[in-house]
Amino acid sequence: MISLIGLGVKAGDLSYSALKELKSGKKVFVRTEQVDAIEVLKQENINFVSLDYLYDCSKNFNTLNKKIYSTLLKEHKLGDICYCVDGDVLEDTVCKKLLGKKFIKAYNGVSKSSNVLSVCGLGGAYTSVSAHEINLLSDNVVCPLVVYDLDDLLVAGNVKLKLSDYFGDETQIYFVSGQKAKKIPLYQIDWQKEYSYKTALVIPEQKLIDKKRFNFDDLLEIIRVLRGENGCPWDKVQTKESITKNLIEECYELVDAIKLDDEGKMQEEIGDNLLQCAFHIIFAEERETFNKNDVLSEICSKLIFRHSHVFGSDSAQNSNDALSVWEKNKVIEKNMITALDTVKDVPKCFPSLMRAQKVYKRAVKGGYKKYTKQEILSKIKATDNVEDILLFSAMLCYVLDLDAEEILYDKIESFIVELSKVLV
Repeated sequence: MISLIGLGVKAGDLSYSALKELKSGKKVFVRTEQVDAIEVLKQENINFVSLDYLYDCSKNFNTLNKKIYSTLLKEHKLGDICYCVDGDVLEDTVCKKLLGKKFIKAYNGVSKSSNVLSVCGLGGAYTSVSAHEINLLSDNVVCPLVVYDLDDLLVAGNVKLKLSDYFGDETQIYFVSGQKAKKIPLYQIDWQKEYSYKTALVIPEQKLIDKKRFNFDDLLEIIRVLRGENGCPWDKVQTKESITKNLIEECYELVDAIKLDDEGKMQEEIGDNLLQCAFHIIFAEERETFNKNDVLSEICSKLIFRHSHVFGSDSAQNSNDALSVWEKNKVIEKNMITALDTVKDVPKCFPSLMRAQKVYKRAVKGGYKKYTKQEILSKIKATDNVEDILLFSAMLCYVLDLDAEEILYDKIESFIVELSKVLV
């Protein structure tokens, strides 16, 4: 048995059951002797082995944690042991890796995070993460956010870079050292005089209007406010039907930005498209039909299912193979039994030239004749019906492996250049 024991923050934090376990005669290991909470072991005359020596022969904390983990497993083979950490068991990387194994018993302690919050005068639900695991922090962070073990200048710099992306450089935070807290802007995290195991920071909960950086949940919340009782008169009356044209326009504006290779415009137009998606998610919430999580779950499940050459047993050696696997899985997913089902699945709202090419492409895959270039050209020459000419032209683009929409777009652009030479 390995008993994981959280010593808490100071000597008086140790629970009675944990103290009893430490006095049971098992060999005791401590992650580090350089913390206040270790004093209880000295006061109770409990002999222990410090693993501080592993710090000196480890190039980083990832290596250190691996060495501590392997040392504990090796010692466990010789008999039952205790492994002590400052704070709570769940705040230690090695403990988290051991938890869940049959030979583990945990004794929780006063967490470093709750102590830091109390120093700042904050409470309630919070998120906490070790400064050494800051890269594991998810995008949707619940604040207050506590970052503990800010014990090194380089670590502080890495934390600053990560949090700046989430919250913005100017965001006011609490910098905590021991039992003292001061407010500083986030960009000054690595400007402080000293860092130790007692150093931490807290990003308090922020009002929407005070935020410098936002995430998708913030976008949804803004729309809820706009459609709320004291919201915007225009936003409150919109429906999924009324903004459909906006969605189409925004898609085309994004395509235009991509063609211009304008990164700034692309960023703006992607945001505008996300806004349209967010509106439709809020409309669905109001209808009580689906929400953001339903949308994300469906698209993630779809990607996993259709990429069975990555997540499943299918194989694909090149992009064409991958596309074939995708199409096969799409047919299964949508329960399209016949070739006609796949043809009818082409959206009617597509631009007609695009729709014509996709309809013919799926028809050919379903067994319809794939004409040669010469055969289609002959059909075009043999008719004076404009509709037939347009349809045959789309079919010709498929046969020649060209994108009808793309080449017509390019042709229009070159035509405008020609017009600029003759029109004023």
